[in-house]
Amino acid sequence: MFLYSLKKKQNKYYSPGSGITGNKKHYIMKKLSFIMAVAMLLCVSTMQAKNEKISYQIQAGLNLSQITSADVDEVEGLDYKDGVKPGFNLGFRFDYQFNDYFAVQTGLTYTMKGEKYKRSYNGEYYSTEQKTKHTAHYFEIPILAGARYSINDDIQLKFNTGPYIAIGLGGKCKTKYEETNTGDTESHESWQQFFGDPEKEDSEGCKRFDAGWKFELGVDIKNYYVGLAYDLGFVDITNGDVKKANKDNDNYKAMMNRNFSINVGYKF
Repeated sequence: MFLYSLKKKQNKYYSPGSGITGNKKHYIMKKLSFIMAVAMLLCVSTMQAKNEKISYQIQAGLNLSQITSADVDEVEGLDYKDGVKPGFNLGFRFDYQFNDYFAVQTGLTYTMKGEKYKRSYNGEYYSTEQKTKHTAHYFEIPILAGARYSINDDIQLKFNTGPYIAIGLGGKCKTKYEETNTGDTESHESWQQFFGDPEKEDSEGCKRFDAGWKFELGVDIKNYYVGLAYDLGFVDITNGDVKKANKDNDNYKAMMNRNFSINVGYKF
């Protein structure tokens, strides 16, 4: 079929996959709990040092993410709609303030990124619709330089920027299909793992490593933080085989993470 022959970024959407197994989910959650527990112990040790220049912050937020992808709008008869994928982030930050105006910040964050899109084709006797969601889970470490400006004793404006690195923990690709042919409609779903071996039918085969540049703008009101952030991914998370297969495709664009987030936090 027409739409079935189209593969966005060489995805194997049409082979059934197992997604993330229960055992793998349990392993990831155990790893996440252990790392967060160690991080909290480090935070307590830092505070016990009673260094007034050092503070730490627990932070959480809403993610709205996309992944850059090939432009298929030029394909005749194919309607392509890209949307943002909601997710969340949770982590902690260390902040070292050199003086009233300059600081550095790092930490560890669990963050959920991905994308969603819809393809549809409507012909005289045949139509089809494909809805796809990609969900990727990462541990992310930012290394940020920050500017500070205190309006008064209770309110401080903050701007941070700098690189981040991230490691993929797991993820899944879910696709729903609906096909109508001469009045008969059929529908089904398929699943794949987001990371893994691209040679396997149940794997999208994306790279686990990611890196990019982060921008943050926010305000501290006493011990509370509210801010906005944007992640600009630099790494093409597709595997090498996809790049080779698309070397002559003028519409091919590397898969890179983009993420906007709204965050709140509490500073200790």
